[in-house]
Amino acid sequence: LTNKGGAVGEKVTLSAKLKSNDPKVKIQGLEVKFLVDGKAACDDRTDAQGQVSCSWKVPNLTQGTKPLEARFAGNDTLAPGKATAQFLAAKAVTKLWIDGSHNNLNMKAKPGEKLELIAFLTRKHDDAPLEGRHLSFTVNKQNVGKSTTNGRGFATLHYRLPDDFAGDAHADAYFEGDDFNVASSDGNIFLVEHIKNGFLNVITADSGKTGEELHYWAQLTRNKPLPGIPFSDGIEGVKLKFLFDPGIGWIFTATTGPTGLAHAHGKVPQSANAVRVWVDPTSDWKAEEAIRPISVVPGPAKVTMSDSSGLLARPLTLKARAVRTNDGAPCAASRMNFELRGATIGHSFTNGAGDATLDITPSIGLGTGKHSIGAKADASGACGSDRASATLTMSAP
Repeated sequence: LTNKGGAVGEKVTLSAKLKSNDPKVKIQGLEVKFLVDGKAACDDRTDAQGQVSCSWKVPNLTQGTKPLEARFAGNDTLAPGKATAQFLAAKAVTKLWIDGSHNNLNMKAKPGEKLELIAFLTRKHDDAPLEGRHLSFTVNKQNVGKSTTNGRGFATLHYRLPDDFAGDAHADAYFEGDDFNVASSDGNIFLVEHIKNGFLNVITADSGKTGEELHYWAQLTRNKPLPGIPFSDGIEGVKLKFLFDPGIGWIFTATTGPTGLAHAHGKVPQSANAVRVWVDPTSDWKAEEAIRPISVVPGPAKVTMSDSSGLLARPLTLKARAVRTNDGAPCAASRMNFELRGATIGHSFTNGAGDATLDITPSIGLGTGKHSIGAKADASGACGSDRASATLTMSAP
């Protein structure tokens, strides 16, 4: 048995050779056990030459020299035997990454924003995560706090950048090492976006009918606009987001021109009551969002009705359709009132395609021949009111 060494977490091979004073005695297949610091490490059986070896992963051993033994328990022909040597235990080399550094990514932040500093600590030999280790964090060499690694080796610290933070933030994480692991550290740069404040104002916002194309103008300025001077001190090249309120679909993303003006347009949806504008979050500029009320009325509707025919005292279906005339969109969920010879006989509601139907069974008393029928759509949030007529031809059953 010879001296051996290894670091915590490293796989090492322990080897020994069993010899007999009598060359006639078979020494193959005999079990030999290895012990390090008095504790079982691994075991294996000898080959034809008495050689034995086994793989052992070094556990948490304090740094220094430990007793190493190889033991043979003996059998019917051979007496027990053992050999001793030294095992030199070393601390494990560790790897520490702070978020973004392992894939060369610089993170982004803004003054006043809370940073999430994340570090990952492992052993180098086997990539095993190290749990329960205390990591220290600094930003631009100033201590900002400590955190403890979890079962996956991650430690997280939340740190708020001061509102007046200048320049970029260099974040570092440090592991001071312990009885079994050496120290390590890592760092990464947070690119701090220094936000500039502006003033946002909705200059004009059309009011109109549901389904119409309406236009909107907003302006971003460095200073609050003076009364009567709406186009002073505009900010160019900033994306603005336009949205109908209450939160009904995107209208447009528009970029401000030389005077800070941006123009958007879109078809006004049902039940919108305002236009809301804000600065795109990716911009270096920020401003309070601006809201301007708008007035929306139902778009004009066109009702059409199909002629129908049938037999007296037999079921038949009356059909009608309602669409908006300004954009051809179907008038969904509109109440459709059906008439026969000028009298209302029932109602139904239009489906997503704008269609409405009513099942009726004309009585014998209606009589054969042609009769007037009609369909009238009530005004709804999306469409106005309209009426259509058609002819119902009845025959004897």
